[in-house]
Amino acid sequence: MSSLSIRSFTLFREEQPVRDALVLFTLTLLLHFLGAMLRLVQELSFFWPLNAVMAGIFARYVWLNRSYFYAVCFAAMLVYDGLTSRWGMGFASLLINFSNIVFIVTLAQLVLWDKRRADSMPGPINALNLFCFCLLAALLCAAVGALGSVDVERATFVPQLADWFSEQFSTAVLILPFILTLTLPSALSGFRFRQLLPVLALSCQLRLAWR
Repeated sequence: MSSLSIRSFTLFREEQPVRDALVLFTLTLLLHFLGAMLRLVQELSFFWPLNAVMAGIFARYVWLNRSYFYAVCFAAMLVYDGLTSRWGMGFASLLINFSNIVFIVTLAQLVLWDKRRADSMPGPINALNLFCFCLLAALLCAAVGALGSVDVERATFVPQLADWFSEQFSTAVLILPFILTLTLPSALSGFRFRQLLPVLALSCQLRLAWR
């Protein structure tokens, strides 16, 4: 089974599932950290890149669409919340992070369905289709996420639904096309997962220090 996109991006390899799982776990932690830091800046507080980036990755690499790879992402979100958030790993964390998974799975599967519908021919996805896919994924994510946020944010459901939807939809339509068409220089073909470990360690230390 081959990737749906240009193969110069070598972070993931079909023949190395354990490595792929570690990369997914690390990327999820880093993107969760980035999103949390952006929330500290008022102008960027509604920018949440995690879901759109991960959905794009799952859409680009067909072999990653297995339940255990999605479970790895979910586990990384729970671990991050357990270490850094005020609600820990309770029911609110489960529901909020499940909403992230709902978005990722929905958007990735819709993009893959569109690829299959076009007989797996390479080329850009119709912009209108991508817009509709982001819209549906954002609605589903917002419905679940708003339920989990009501008690945490001490707000009613409808305002939370609107906030979640605008955040997820705007970020997705901005980031997803970039992720789906991204190519990296061939010089990165020698990249090794262990090179990410210092960055991950530093990110975790900074986040714990600012808690």
